Amino acid sequence: MGFSPADLARRSEVPDPADIGDVLAEAEAALAGLDALDRLATPEHVAVFETVQQVLADTLTAVDEA
Repeated sequence: MGFSPADLARRSEVPDPADIGDVLAEAEAALAGLDALDRLATPEHVAVFETVQQVLADTLTAVDEA
């Protein structure tokens, strides 16, 4: 399952710490978005990297707050 940069951007909201399972799933989904890089134009890579970084930062924040 791949995600477009727009799909990943919609997933970049800070999750509720009570939903840690969902938080980890969001992180895995964001990382899976990296698999689509070879099918995207190079300029679109930046949006994917930024979104993945934000999702991972949000995941760490949620884990710290749990």
